[in-house]
Amino acid sequence: MLLSTLAFYGRLKLPTVLWHWPAFCRMVIGPWGRAVALGIGLAMCLAALIEIWELVDRLLVRFMGESER
Repeated sequence: MLLSTLAFYGRLKLPTVLWHWPAFCRMVIGPWGRAVALGIGLAMCLAALIEIWELVDRLLVRFMGESER
């Protein structure tokens, strides 16, 4: 969520070591780099939501299975 929030508000900061390659830094901080970071962040959020959904589903199945016995 942090990556997607930083990309959405345009607050991606790069370490000073990476500024030895200015073309790379311009690409990462530019609109395409922000879009890629936002996409990665949203994909990670979706994966976390799916994982939580599966865990809750397993807990509910286990709980409901024990209550029927």
